[in-house]
Amino acid sequence: MKPANQRVEILDHVRGVAILAVFLFHCLQFPLGPVVNFSGAGMNIVLLPATFGWAGVAVFFVVSGFCIHLSFQRDGRDWRRFLIRRFFRIYPPYLLALLVLAFVFPTTRLDFSSAASWFRLFTHVFLIQNYFGETGPQAINAVFWSIAVEVQLYLLYPLLMKLVSKFGWRRTLQGLLICEVLLRGLGCVLKSVTHSGVGPPWTWLPACPFTFWLSWSVGAALADAFLHSRRLPLADSSLALWLLLAVGSSIVKPLSTFSFMFFALLSAAAISKLLRADRRRTRVPAALIEHLRSTGIYSYSIYMWHYPLLGLVAWDFLPASVPPLLYYPIFVSTWVMIMPLGALWYRTVELPSIAAGKWFLRLSDAARRQDLPAKLDGLPKGAESHLRKGTRLPAAGPPEIVNAHLGDSEATTHHPGNDLGTHQRAGAAQLKLL
Repeated sequence: MKPANQRVEILDHVRGVAILAVFLFHCLQFPLGPVVNFSGAGMNIVLLPATFGWAGVAVFFVVSGFCIHLSFQRDGRDWRRFLIRRFFRIYPPYLLALLVLAFVFPTTRLDFSSAASWFRLFTHVFLIQNYFGETGPQAINAVFWSIAVEVQLYLLYPLLMKLVSKFGWRRTLQGLLICEVLLRGLGCVLKSVTHSGVGPPWTWLPACPFTFWLSWSVGAALADAFLHSRRLPLADSSLALWLLLAVGSSIVKPLSTFSFMFFALLSAAAISKLLRADRRRTRVPAALIEHLRSTGIYSYSIYMWHYPLLGLVAWDFLPASVPPLLYYPIFVSTWVMIMPLGALWYRTVELPSIAAGKWFLRLSDAARRQDLPAKLDGLPKGAESHLRKGTRLPAAGPPEIVNAHLGDSEATTHHPGNDLGTHQRAGAAQLKLL
């Protein structure tokens, strides 16, 4: 089994490609309007492949599922540590960005003279805006809907693990495939029946987490196979076939609702091939590779801020008389501003938030250790000293041992001679009792 705490560097490059695709797609939206699935102007076909940049979100979902599963394994399958780390990694940077956009930023701040504005802020604070139609340009930030969906998928992750423990990855993914296909098909039918695209359940169904469950969970399945050195899912499948299904479903209107899922599966297949030990080295300039890596590291901050910044340029700085096609290179050139601002937000907000999460975990672990003596009364005589040292219990005692630092990387290290690593892993169940 590969160490769960190792960094999978190729994912930084994948994130970099994904955020660049999303950025180029949104650069099209401001001058041309809707360009998803060729629903906008006829010139969209000339601007390929940027018109498919929205598929970068599908890439993010797959990478998110991969990283969440990897993080859970790194934390020793400790739900407390896992949830604390996820909270500080995602929510404080998101909340601060939301408050700046809602109260300060000139093109997005809300008019709090109406109750509707307060309700919009409420839904965003609690990450439920995707159930209330806040998924487009009319939202406080058009990209925040996907952050809400991903957080809700985090909350579904324990259920995913329960299903996997009972049915295995293969059968679980088959069930999630049926779930996502049915929900996407139902959403398409409801949209065609209502025509207006408003009113329940159409407003929430396309953006509910169950509609993306397979697209996200396939990343977790990929991470599990990677950690246990099993054959990677979709690694032997044809990228050309998945690309044909993804692009073809986008062009054929009745199938366009499934294009996100196909792009997610295409992304999973591509990542599987990149993770294989026998992958070939690509002939890409080193400077571009490094830029993609840096972009991937800053991708969360760039994702949150690029759309409002593009809107600021569009509405406050560019004259309306400029032809739409000339707008596009102007918007693309804003990358030289957005990339450094994303790096700045990462260093001044994301990293301190991550550090705060680590500090909170240390504080929490210290409190649990201080409370440990009161919970040792029921253990056999002599077990307490072994418990504190993390060594093997006497034969008369329970077969499990407890390690208060099981989530740390060194807690799962195997030590030849005393077989300590095996007993530390076996103590995970007992740890939960404490």
